[in-house]
Amino acid sequence: MKTLLSLLVFLTFIFNISCTSDTVEQEKSRLMNAIQGQWLSTTYSGGIGGLPETPVTDKQVLEFSDNMYKVYDYNKEDDSLDPKFESPYYIDYRKSELNDSYNYYLVPSILSSRPQLAISISGDKLYVTHDVVDGLTTVYEPYHRTL
Repeated sequence: MKTLLSLLVFLTFIFNISCTSDTVEQEKSRLMNAIQGQWLSTTYSGGIGGLPETPVTDKQVLEFSDNMYKVYDYNKEDDSLDPKFESPYYIDYRKSELNDSYNYYLVPSILSSRPQLAISISGDKLYVTHDVVDGLTTVYEPYHRTL
C-alpha cells in the first residue's frame, strides 16, 4: 500500500510538471501572437523608488514582426520613427532577478544570457518591466501611424 501511495504521489508530480510545461508553451505562443505590431510607450511606474504612474516624455515604439524585435525613438512633431535597435527575439519563462517570481521575458537574441524585459498583456496594453535594471514598468498601447 505504501508503495502504491508513493507511486501515485510520483505520478501526480510528473503530471503536474507536464501540464505546467504545456501551459507555459501555450502562453509563450499566445504572447508571441499578441505582441505582433507596433506599440507606443505611454506611461511608466514602479521601479526602485515606487514611482507613481507618469507620462512618458521621450516616447519609443516597439515593433514585433515574425521573430524580429525593433525599437524606435518616436518624434511627435512629424510622427516619424528613428530606428535604435533590432534583433531576433524569443519569449522565455524564467525566475526574476529582482524577486522570487517567474515571468515571461522578451529575450533579444544578442542579450540571451540575461533577459531584461518581463512582458505581459492585459486588454490592449503591453506591460514591459525592466526586471534586471530597476523594476520600472512601461505601458505601451497599440501605435497606428497617421499619414
